[in-house]
Amino acid sequence: MNYTAEAPFVWDPTFADADDCLLSSDQCVIQAEHYHPLAVEQRTGITPDRVRDIAAAVLHPSRGKRQQ
Repeated sequence: MNYTAEAPFVWDPTFADADDCLLSSDQCVIQAEHYHPLAVEQRTGITPDRVRDIAAAVLHPSRGKRQQ
């Protein structure tokens, strides 16, 4: 399986001009904190339920939008 997204779920376009934020094809840094949870899961193991959660978020993004 292969899924792609424009950015991690935690990324907000308003971060683009902030000095302590970075979004590239390899990194996501928000307020000087790194966000690579999927890379960690790939290294340490990922459950089938987590794979389903990721697939649902990618295939049905409107269902996973943050409530504000």
